Amino acid sequence: MFHRCCRPVFAALLIVAFFASLMGCVARRRTGEAPQPGSSNSSPVSGQVPGELGNATPPGSSGKGQDLPGMVMVSVGNNEGARPQSGINEAAIVFEIPTEGGISRLFLGFTKRVDRIGPVRSARKAMVEIALGYAAPFGHCGASNDAYALIRETRAPSLDDIKTAGGCFWRDKAGEPPDNLYTSTENLLKFAEAKGYRLPAPPEFRRAKSHGREATYVEYDFSWLPGYPNVVSYTFEEGEYRRSQAGKAHFDSAGVRVGPENLVFMEVHTDFVKGQAIELRLELCSEGKALFFSGGRVREGTWRKKSLSSPLEFFIGEEPASFEPGQIWVHIVRDISLVKYR
Repeated sequence: MFHRCCRPVFAALLIVAFFASLMGCVARRRTGEAPQPGSSNSSPVSGQVPGELGNATPPGSSGKGQDLPGMVMVSVGNNEGARPQSGINEAAIVFEIPTEGGISRLFLGFTKRVDRIGPVRSARKAMVEIALGYAAPFGHCGASNDAYALIRETRAPSLDDIKTAGGCFWRDKAGEPPDNLYTSTENLLKFAEAKGYRLPAPPEFRRAKSHGREATYVEYDFSWLPGYPNVVSYTFEEGEYRRSQAGKAHFDSAGVRVGPENLVFMEVHTDFVKGQAIELRLELCSEGKALFFSGGRVREGTWRKKSLSSPLEFFIGEEPASFEPGQIWVHIVRDISLVKYR
């Protein structure tokens, strides 16, 4: 037991230690260091989320890395508060989609088991159209009005935290809403099966060694608002395109640099939804120009989506485009001439 005269000294030491710890955290945030494994960004904390199948299963022993019987997709935030994301490096394919204010949102497709994916955010109509093309169940938390309308019209395989699949997700108490909602492929598979959603075979892409002109740096600004740049850039090193966003290297929540092996930029006609000042409309059931980056080289080509139920297809001339083994990151852009590379 402490002597009475020692108690004020001990209390003072505790206060000093607390503020030292707090200042250390602030300093780490300010330096923009990559998150370290085991940090609050990567530590799973299961919340109590009601759902018809019970609470979400927190990350654990789901056989991470094993092949899935098909593909599932998830809408993940990409605003500053959402980064660093979980599961971003484990996705087989990533769609980066422009949203309101020039912010982009990610739509991740998984073909292997991943224990923690997020933060999960609301869906946009383009995501529903992409998922319908692959017939893939997709996780999200809410949706834009036109996305909800399309989900109802097509009976899309939606797994929505708000309306249909609350137990598929959990809140990480170490984060702040809305950027603290997570899921796993195990939960997505469980809820998809319960709802009778068919799991499609993963999309197949031709794999081959790259050809074309050398291009080891790529850059694109998703924003159209002055004073609010949202530049993403890639530097090709050691077989991957190492990604930066808003002038900072992009890491996942485990501290691993985001570095897809393949990049696609597809030009999609873009305008505003009638009566809306910021909500975008993307014409995905169409075709257009595309740029393909693999192996430090660039090729020009086209993309095509024949209908809602048709997958996105990529071509160089009349032949399907080929990619290096590894992750494919697809960027939807309004003007392909704004993609800078060298």
